[in-house]
Amino acid sequence: MGTNGPGSARPAAYKSPAYETLAFEMLLEHLVCIGYPQEILRYTYDPTFPTRGLVFDALYGNLLKADAHGNVLLGTHGFSSFSE
Repeated sequence: MGTNGPGSARPAAYKSPAYETLAFEMLLEHLVCIGYPQEILRYTYDPTFPTRGLVFDALYGNLLKADAHGNVLLGTHGFSSFSE
């Protein structure tokens, strides 16, 4: 077996943030296709935005940032932040 073939223990290497930017753009395009406004295509991927601990509630459209203990640190609905 080769070092990058099936069964390899090495993970795939992605050129991040280029890979993440592409995934973000594809997500925006998909959201527009299912009815979100075209204006969301103006947004660009910000590689400095923390993604670890993010939970997306697809049913209600909420995005939650949680800590290691499950406490919600930040919440948004669409592009509006939740108040405390």
